[in-house]
Amino acid sequence: MVLGAGAMAESCVRLLVKKGARSIFVSNRSFDRALDLATRGGGEAVCFGYSLFEMRDVDVVIAATSSTETLLTRDDVDNLMKARRNRPLLLIDLAVPRNIDPAVGGLEHVALYNIDDLERLARRGVQARERELAACHQIIEAHVGALIEKLHTEEAQSPWRSAPRQLSTTVLIPQPT
Repeated sequence: MVLGAGAMAESCVRLLVKKGARSIFVSNRSFDRALDLATRGGGEAVCFGYSLFEMRDVDVVIAATSSTETLLTRDDVDNLMKARRNRPLLLIDLAVPRNIDPAVGGLEHVALYNIDDLERLARRGVQARERELAACHQIIEAHVGALIEKLHTEEAQSPWRSAPRQLSTTVLIPQPT
């Protein structure tokens, strides 16, 4: 379920469709906007007042509204989890200010991520890739060095060596930024 119908919510719906989400619910204070986005994304619009009721059957809720208010409180989600019989729920709060009370993250079987958490995860992923890239560079440099040494050795031992040749050892490897 996506809460909101603005540009960020639209991006979320497009990504969910691209990733093969089986059903998408869109809820917004303006039902017409929710209906428009849900229709374009092949989903179903939900009246904002019924969004908590519909959350009983979803696995992921993405809050991407421009509201300055908390839309999901700890009590709301606690009651929701009872109705879900504690089936795991992933909540993603992309809104600034937050639409989901941070205390919700302390509930059992609820995973809550906000935009800052996602940024940290992305940064850790980039750092891990940079470490792997540095290791790849070392492996490539070692293999290039061994190949150059082998070519020099073969050239020195070659009976066809009539004129000395200069062996180019320039290897262009992009360095991590």
